[in-house]
Amino acid sequence: MYKKSVVTLLAMQLITANASASELLKLLDDDQKIREVIYTLPKEKVKEYINNVMLPADKIRKERVIEIMTKPVDLNADEYFAAAMIMQHGSTAKDAKLAMEYARNAVIKNPNHDSAKWLTCAAEDRYLNRSGKAQIWGTQLSRKKHATKDYEILYLDNFDRAQKTDQQRKNCNLPSYAEINKKLAKMAEIPSRSEQMKVWKEVK
Repeated sequence: MYKKSVVTLLAMQLITANASASELLKLLDDDQKIREVIYTLPKEKVKEYINNVMLPADKIRKERVIEIMTKPVDLNADEYFAAAMIMQHGSTAKDAKLAMEYARNAVIKNPNHDSAKWLTCAAEDRYLNRSGKAQIWGTQLSRKKHATKDYEILYLDNFDRAQKTDQQRKNCNLPSYAEINKKLAKMAEIPSRSEQMKVWKEVK
């Protein structure tokens, strides 16, 4: 009877762990869908949506990921990536550090997971920025008023270009320095920030 109870308990724990792991993929799907709405809103509504809808939802998802990750769960690469991306959208340096850790675990699980490779570097940049240091990969965009035109542009602020080589950038699925310079120049000629972002995300 005792042995049967132990086996039953272990089975229930395994089912719970698997459910929690698969929940990470659902949380990531929600994370991405809530961001897609931003590009459909009038400019004057974006800030209100981010503050009142997106950021509170991000906080709830982040807390759930932390809860899941404190338990012994056997995650695959996609699940680690999901956890990393949600933590990447947290608000603190600690959140970004966890995102970096989870993304690296995703790459360990699947060395060909290109999105996870990128996220290891993006999360490191976000961790550095939130720690008051310069980003070293050039993944975190800021915005400012165009020098001569009446719109805002996205650009790379506080970026130490001397830290990484083009080969290291390639290993993270990032464009070369020459390529990002071309992207930024092209983006500066586009009034719409959402269209600028599309240029930034273009992959050759």
